[in-house]
Amino acid sequence: MSDWLRSSFFSMPFVKYQLWHSQTLITLLAVVGAAWTLIEVSTFFEPCIGVWIRDSLGLVLFLVATLLITAFFRRARTVVIRSLDGRDVKICVKVGDILSEKASCVIPTNTTFDTKVPEIISPKSTQGSFTRRFYDAVEYLDADIEGGLTGIEFKDISSDVGRQGKTKRFPMGTVVEVSPKSRKFYLLAMADMSAKGAAKSSLECVSASLVGLWAHFGTAGNYEEELVIPVIGSGRGRLSETREEIIREMIDSFVVANSEAKVCEKLTIVVFEEDFWQHGISMHDIEEYLDYVCKFHNHARPPESASGVGLGLDSGIAT
Repeated sequence: MSDWLRSSFFSMPFVKYQLWHSQTLITLLAVVGAAWTLIEVSTFFEPCIGVWIRDSLGLVLFLVATLLITAFFRRARTVVIRSLDGRDVKICVKVGDILSEKASCVIPTNTTFDTKVPEIISPKSTQGSFTRRFYDAVEYLDADIEGGLTGIEFKDISSDVGRQGKTKRFPMGTVVEVSPKSRKFYLLAMADMSAKGAAKSSLECVSASLVGLWAHFGTAGNYEEELVIPVIGSGRGRLSETREEIIREMIDSFVVANSEAKVCEKLTIVVFEEDFWQHGISMHDIEEYLDYVCKFHNHARPPESASGVGLGLDSGIAT
């Protein structure tokens, strides 16, 4: 069974959040009404159709058909994809597991590039899951990171009292490329880590990190046909912004970046399935927003006009 079919029709969240909803009854009544109108019209031309429908078997088949049609209309949409008008660039928002994607992935991290799981980085975060699945030991990841940070200016924060993690703070938006197990990942600095190991960020930090990420591909000579990224700054972080607001911010930032230099052929923003169901993310609303942005992308607002409502993140960048 495909992932789409499972999540759309055969998952507990589908039953809980889609079928067990007042809108399902409204949809069912609409389907029954439309179907019965069609039957009445058909009966006018062929009376035996009405007789067959009123038969016990015909009535059962009618009810089953309306239930299946209702389930189809109430199915959960898990993928939305659009192209920028006049440009060979696609934007996709989908529900899934970013670490299972085949394309190169962005892993949100902190400006000190701390890696210890679970002492500093939450095992449930994207970075924690990435470390566990692609590195046999944190020391190997640290070695790859050290190599990628060579030559990049940093601030020495070793004087911070009680600091638990690393003592070199790099600029927001710093990108480090690593390639464990023949996969390519880009670690993106998008939050500062406090002395006690609590990550703190803001929407300005998220925007600044995205600017650094796009620059890494658009102007620094790196290029990927497809880039996969989670909804950065979300998850276990007591956010004031909704996931949909952060997704729109990511879309805006990407569109603005492509007006200057092509970042990649396709950007895929991955929403974790648990977040999708629990936080009621509307793919319909995202689709409408993508339709508008892709059509009028030449008028996209510049990144410096983004609002600066803070995002409170707990220990580890849990996206």
